Amino acid sequence: MKKDKVGAKGERIVADFLKKKGHTVLEMNYTKKTGELDLITKDLNSVLHFVEVKTVSDEKFLETLPAEERIDERKRRHIRNTVSIYMEEKELKWENTSWSFDLVVVSLFPEQKIRVIENIIL
Repeated sequence: MKKDKVGAKGERIVADFLKKKGHTVLEMNYTKKTGELDLITKDLNSVLHFVEVKTVSDEKFLETLPAEERIDERKRRHIRNTVSIYMEEKELKWENTSWSFDLVVVSLFPEQKIRVIENIIL
């Protein structure tokens, strides 16, 4: 399976997973010049979640480089800037908005597994 198809499949899996947890999906693949946010959701407590999805086709890939280490400083900067644009567009104030940046790792084979890492420091 091609990389972009694997990524899109992982994003759909995570969106469905979060919906089952009570999240409302507000945006998928929110894209600006500064970067892309895979998912933006709101949970039952009205907390905004900016979600980065990392999908691997084989769990063995995670052994060589854990997914959380794949978010380097450059990627974090792009995410911060894109989150700022989203907040501005929606006229949301940082001080009045509860939010979290989360990483969700999906491995597709040998069996589907989902690991959620909440409140990653940007």
